[in-house]
Amino acid sequence: MPRLTASLIESSISTSRQNPLGQWEICLRGQRIPAIENLSTHDLPNTYECIDLSCNAIVHFGNFPSNMCKKNGKVRTMLFCKNGVRGVDSSDRLKRALNGLKVLSLEENRLERLSDIKMLGEALGESLEDMVLIGNPVTRRQYYRLFTIACMPSLKNLDYARITATERKTSERLLASAAGAALQNDVTIEGRRAEKELKNGVQTFNPGEGGDVKEGYVANFSVEEKEKIKEMIGNAKSADEIERFEESVRRGVFPKGDTV
Repeated sequence: MPRLTASLIESSISTSRQNPLGQWEICLRGQRIPAIENLSTHDLPNTYECIDLSCNAIVHFGNFPSNMCKKNGKVRTMLFCKNGVRGVDSSDRLKRALNGLKVLSLEENRLERLSDIKMLGEALGESLEDMVLIGNPVTRRQYYRLFTIACMPSLKNLDYARITATERKTSERLLASAAGAALQNDVTIEGRRAEKELKNGVQTFNPGEGGDVKEGYVANFSVEEKEKIKEMIGNAKSADEIERFEESVRRGVFPKGDTV
C-alpha cells in the first residue's frame, strides 16, 4: 500500500489541472493511500486551491501541516470522498491546520459519531461554507442535520442542500431545549469514548469491508500482535493480500505465514 510520499506528490503535479470551479487542483485519487502525510512538500499549500484525495484508504481525517489553509495560502477545497474515514483529529489540531477551509467533502465514508461533527464545527465553524457527508452512517442519526447546522455558524450548504434561515433558527432552539441538552451530553460521552479508542490505536488500523473486522482486531490480539498486523497491512503489495490479512483478522486468527 503506497504512502503519500513527497515523490508521489511530485509525480501528481504533472497532472494537476483547473477543476470545473476554476480552482487549480492536484489530484491524488485512487492511490490506496492509507494516511495523510507530507502535504507541506513542494509548497503544495501555497500552490493549489483544491486537494483531491478521494478514493483512497484513509481512515483518519488528521495529521495536516499547520496553517495549511492560512489566510495567505491557497487551499480552500478538500475532497475526501470514498475513503473509509472513521474519525477526525482533535479540534485544536484541525483548527491550526485547516482554519480558512471553505469546502469539505467527506462523502461516502464511515463517520458515525456526532462528536466528530462537533469537532469539525469547533475547528472549521468560522470558515467552512460547504460540506458533504452523504453516505456516512452519521447522517442517519436523529437531529443530524440540525446539530450540524448548529455546530457550524458559517455553513451555507450541507449535503448539496442550501441551509435556510428557518433551519438555522430551529437548530438554535434545539440546542436550547431539554432534548438538545440530552443530545449534547450524549455527544460529550461519545467524544470521550472516541478519544480513548484513538489512544488505544483502534482507528489507526485499516479495516476492510464488514464491521466485524474491527471487532476481531480489538478483541482477539495482543498489543504486539496488533502492531504487527498494522505493519503487515501497511506493507501489503496487493489488494488481494490485504483482503487475505483482513479475512484472518475477521476470524480472529493471526494472518498465516507470520508470527510474532
